[in-house]
Amino acid sequence: MGIVGGLGVRLQRLIFGETSGSNPVERSGPPAPDVDPAALGSSPVARQARAAAAERTVHSGGGKALGLRSPQMLAVRHGVPRELLRAQKEGHLTRIPEGVRLAPKFNERARQAAEYKASVREQGEMWKVGYGDYELDVLAAPPERRRDPFQLLGMERRLARQLEGMLERGRQGPDGAPRPVVAVDFGGMYGLTFLRLAAHFADRIDRGELVLAVSNLGFRLDDALASVGKGLNELSKSEAEVIEAQRHRVQYLHADAEELLDAQVTLPNGEPLTLGGNVDVLHEDMAICHGHRNDVDLAFLGDALSDKGVCFLGSTSTHFGRGDEALRKEAHQRGMENLAARATRVPVGREKYAVFARDTREADVAPL
Repeated sequence: MGIVGGLGVRLQRLIFGETSGSNPVERSGPPAPDVDPAALGSSPVARQARAAAAERTVHSGGGKALGLRSPQMLAVRHGVPRELLRAQKEGHLTRIPEGVRLAPKFNERARQAAEYKASVREQGEMWKVGYGDYELDVLAAPPERRRDPFQLLGMERRLARQLEGMLERGRQGPDGAPRPVVAVDFGGMYGLTFLRLAAHFADRIDRGELVLAVSNLGFRLDDALASVGKGLNELSKSEAEVIEAQRHRVQYLHADAEELLDAQVTLPNGEPLTLGGNVDVLHEDMAICHGHRNDVDLAFLGDALSDKGVCFLGSTSTHFGRGDEALRKEAHQRGMENLAARATRVPVGREKYAVFARDTREADVAPL
C-alpha cells in the first residue's frame, strides 16, 4: 500500500471511523445528542456549530461523516457541558446559555422543574403572598404604612427613580432609533407594584416611552380577580381597584426564565419586541427562590438584560421547596455566579436585594 496509502487509510479511520469496504462503520458507544445549532444563539459556539453542520456531507459509499465536527461535538469542545446537551435532547431546554457553571444532577433538577411548570400551567397559579407588592426597600429598612392604595413605598420608589433616570437618558434599538424603556417584574403575580408604577408613569406609558410587563408561569389575572376573598386569595378591595384602574397599562406574560428570552411585549406602534437582550429593568422577588435549576435560570435572566440593563434580584438565597435542598442551594449559588458573569454586582450595603448591572453607571442604589 505504501507510506502515503497507509497514512491515508489511518486518516480516513480517524475522521470517519473504522471502515468495512466502502461503508463507514460508526464507533461503539452512546450516540451524541442532536443539538439544534439555532438554540445556541449567536455565540461563537453557535457560529462554529452551524458552520460545521453546513460542512457535513454524505460520502459516495453511502455513509455519513461522523461527529468530529458535528454541532454537538463542537459544542462540547468549546465548553458546553454535556448535561446541557442532554437536557436539550430530552426537551428540558430549548437553548443553551453560554459559559455557565452547573451544580450536580442538572438533568434530574431540570426534569423536576419541567414537571412543576406543567403542573402549575394545568392547575393555575395562586400564592397567598404573591401579589407583586414590594413595599420594602432595597435596603433592610423598617416598612412604612401605605395611606393610599396608589402610594409608592420602599422598593416601589427605588424602581420609580431607576425608571425616571432611564427615561431621561433615553434608549435606542439596534437600528439607533429611539425605543421605549422596558421593565419586567419576573414572577410578579398580580404585579401590584408595577400597577402603581403604571399610575405614576401613566403619561409616559400613554406616550409610548415606557413599557411595563409582569411575567408568571400560569397565573391568569381575570380568574384571580374572580376569586377575591376566597381561599388563598386575600386581595383587598382597594388593591383590586388598583388592578382594574391600571391593568390596561401593564402587559401580562406567561414565561419562565428561559421562555422570557423569546417572550414579546407590544410596543406603542403595535410592533412586537422580543425581551431577550432588551430588558432595561428586571425585578424579581420570591419568584426564583423555589427553583430547581437556578444555575441556568439566573443566567437566562442575565441574558434578558439590555446593554444598560439593571437587575434587582430579591431571591438572594433559596427557600423551602421540593427536591434536594443542598443541591438547590448549590445550584442557586452557581446561578448567582453565572449572573455576575453577565452583569456586574453593585454593592448596596445592608441589602435585601442583590443588584446587577450591565453598566454600573445605570444602577440607582443611592439612599432614597
